[in-house]
Amino acid sequence: MPFDPPEVLVTREVDRRVEEFVRQLIEQRIDPTRTPINWEEFREQQRAPAVETVKCMLVLDEIARRENLTVGDADIDAQIAEYAESANQSPDAVRHRLEHEGAISRIYAGLRREKAIEFALSHATILEV
Repeated sequence: MPFDPPEVLVTREVDRRVEEFVRQLIEQRIDPTRTPINWEEFREQQRAPAVETVKCMLVLDEIARRENLTVGDADIDAQIAEYAESANQSPDAVRHRLEHEGAISRIYAGLRREKAIEFALSHATILEV
C-alpha cells in the first residue's frame, strides 16, 4: 500500500508491541529490567511490522466505514463472554475490568475490522498464479 501512515499511530503500535513483549516476559517470570535486551534496538525492530499493521488497520477501517459495517452490543457481549471463559472469570467481572481499562472501544474496533476482513474476502476474486 503506497502511503505513509500517521507517525502517531505507528508509535502507538510499537508501544503496544513492546508492552505485549514485556507482558510475555513477566508471564514467564522474567524480570524485563534485568534482561540483556537493548530496548531501543527492539523498538526499532518493531517499527517495520508496526507500519504494516497500521496500514492494514487503516484500510480495514476504511472498508468498514464505506460499507457501513457495524458491531452491535450482542457482538461485544459474545466477545466478552469468550474472554471470560478463557480467563475463568464471570462476564460481568471481565466487562468491568475492560470498561475500567477503556478497552471496550478496542474490542469494538477489532470486531469491526474482522467484519471488514470477512466482507473483503467475500467480495474478492482469488487468482491462482
